[in-house]
Amino acid sequence: FVDAEGLRIVGSAPKSGQCLQKIRDLIMLKQGSLSARFIGFPDSVGAYLDFPDWTRFLGAEEMFDLCASPASDRPMISWSYDSMTPAYAIPRDHRNVLKTSEKRFVAITDPDIFHYKTLTDGVPGFIAEMDRQG
Repeated sequence: FVDAEGLRIVGSAPKSGQCLQKIRDLIMLKQGSLSARFIGFPDSVGAYLDFPDWTRFLGAEEMFDLCASPASDRPMISWSYDSMTPAYAIPRDHRNVLKTSEKRFVAITDPDIFHYKTLTDGVPGFIAEMDRQG
């Protein structure tokens, strides 16, 4: 048994070479191995980023990239690392999955947000303000 939903990989099959191959395909983001609902960011995007030695609280449990644009890949990975919050890319035709999320999340719909650092820096305060207002 293998479940790749959101890359939360679960595997179970003693001495099963097929299960091991399926997990390897998931880790390597092999075409056709991932769910159509969630796409992981490839190592080729994150391998050359400079990550800070500090983190900041985001106020959300997950981040979703709905941009379907290479322009958002690197900033999403950086922000995810910076805030210690997992990030997932979701194709636009599967964005309705967010309606069923039971976790607090941030969804990015336009990569231009990353050109405005004060706007992204303001997201934790915005989330905290929504909490205060109930």
